[in-house]
Amino acid sequence: HGWDQKRLHRMIALSRTYRQATVRTPQLEEVDPENHLWARMNVQRLEAEAIRDSLLHTAELLDHQLGGTSLPVTEDKEGKAVIGTQKYRDGLLSGVDAASGQVSRASVYVQVRRRLPLTMLATFDQPVMNPTCALRAQSNDATQALWCLNDSTMVECAEQLAQRLCTSQADVADRLDELFLRLFAVPPTEAERELCAALLTDQRVTLTADDDAEWKKLVAADGQAIERRAWATLCQALLASNRFLYRP
Repeated sequence: HGWDQKRLHRMIALSRTYRQATVRTPQLEEVDPENHLWARMNVQRLEAEAIRDSLLHTAELLDHQLGGTSLPVTEDKEGKAVIGTQKYRDGLLSGVDAASGQVSRASVYVQVRRRLPLTMLATFDQPVMNPTCALRAQSNDATQALWCLNDSTMVECAEQLAQRLCTSQADVADRLDELFLRLFAVPPTEAERELCAALLTDQRVTLTADDDAEWKKLVAADGQAIERRAWATLCQALLASNRFLYRP
C-alpha cells in the first residue's frame, strides 16, 4: 500500500474480518471462545455522542439545524452537568435556562469543557481531554444502567416515542412493528411480540392499581394516560437494551 492511508483504510474496512457480525455460534465458541483468531467481531457499544443523538433521533426530537454557536454546558442544582446556562434569583441559583430551546441539537455542537463534561456523555465514556485522548475507553458499570433508568433525557425520549406510537397506530401489532423498525430496523419476532405484550399487560394492571392521588387525577382527566405510560415503559426498556446501545 506504500503507506497510502486511504488505500489502507479501504482495504481494512472492506475485508471479511472487519465486516463480520458479533453473532456467537457453538462452533465458534468451541474453536475460538476468546476470539483471539477474529472468528467474529467483538461487541462494541455506540460512542457517547452517538447514543445521545440516536435517542433524540428515534423520538423525533433531534434538531437538525446546521452550524451556529456551540451549546453551553453548566451545572444544575443537583450537581449534574447539563446543557444551558445558570439562572440566579436574589443571588441564589434558581435553575438552568435550557439554551434557548436548542438542547436537542446534535452532540457535535455540545461545548466540550475539560473540567465540566456533559454528565450524559461522561457516563458513556466521552474522552477525557486532559490533555488529549488517543484512544477512547469503554466501560460497563452501574451508573450507565442507572442513567437509562432515571435520567430525564431517556424518560422524555421514551414518553415522546410512546406518544407518537399511540397517536399514529391503533393496533398493538402495528405499534410494535413501528417501534421495532424505528429502533432496530427489523420487525419483531413472534417471541418478541409475546414478551412485549406481556410487559404491556403487566404495566396496565400495575398502573390501574396505583392509588397515588396525583396519578388518579391524571387518569381521570386523560383516559389514555395508562396506555401511554405502559408504552413509555416498553419504549424505555428497549431504548436501554444492548440491542439499541451496541453495534450488531
